[in-house]
Amino acid sequence: MRAFLPLACVAIGASAPAAVPASALKPLHPADTRALTGELRCGFSVAGRTLMLAAADAGRTAPRHAVVRTRAAVMLAGWRGGALERGGTFGGGGLRVRVERGARLATGTEELRYRAALAVARDGGGERRYAGVWSCGP
Repeated sequence: MRAFLPLACVAIGASAPAAVPASALKPLHPADTRALTGELRCGFSVAGRTLMLAAADAGRTAPRHAVVRTRAAVMLAGWRGGALERGGTFGGGGLRVRVERGARLATGTEELRYRAALAVARDGGGERRYAGVWSCGP
């Protein structure tokens, strides 16, 4: 599967003065994703740079995990949202990351690609949103 990594980043929720924006995501390094297991991989990318990679085996009860990078790699678990390719929510390491899948994009291959948004919230407040592509494949 191709490497994914970012396009636009917008801090939101600035109406509450005490809220501090969530940490900006950084492109993943190859070593960040070594602990991920599963036959299906989905990645969120902006401008060809991967900001999140998720993995799962087939089946609704199979564990789903993802990794993002702020200052260091953060492993996320607790997927909510059904099938991995549909988008959903992961959490861990003080972060909550939500993939909001949009319209499907043509690929000409078995890879599934969608316009998508990635919302990253930090425990205690603050959220950043990224516009990009959610891609899934074996």
